[in-house]
Amino acid sequence: MSVTHAPGRHVGRPHANPWVVAVVVLAAALVGVGVWVVVDQTRSSSTEGQASAEVVAMLEARAEAFNGGDGRVAAAFYTEDAVMDEQDIGLVTTGREAIAARLQLLYALGLRMVPVGTPIEVGRFVAETMRFAEFEGTGTGEGVLVFQLADNGRIEHQWVIGEARE
Repeated sequence: MSVTHAPGRHVGRPHANPWVVAVVVLAAALVGVGVWVVVDQTRSSSTEGQASAEVVAMLEARAEAFNGGDGRVAAAFYTEDAVMDEQDIGLVTTGREAIAARLQLLYALGLRMVPVGTPIEVGRFVAETMRFAEFEGTGTGEGVLVFQLADNGRIEHQWVIGEARE
């Protein structure tokens, strides 16, 4: 008597080596962790409180516009209803147009701004140390500029704290 065996249920189904599957899963997990580390490093600055690259670029462009003698371009970094509070001399200027005129006057008087160090950022507030130099005179000074940023990244309020010496 001859016996014929029916084909098994697993015929035609690919076989997976459990070791290969384990290595592939482990490699994918390591790649995922590596991507997470890179993204986390670029998203959060390496130094707690250090201003973001976008804020630093904005402040540098603002100082460059001011030092270039264009109060309107420098004021474009402020909101329409911004406030600039120069506490060192007790003067408050309100509105982008008035701030543009004030910055233009400061430039005409010979004032220049030289950023010192790296700005720090906490929430909506940014602080920047500044050296004030009068290139046409002998006066210098230093101080801290504190900015409150609006949701759109523009300066909503600025406080100037420092001194200018002659």
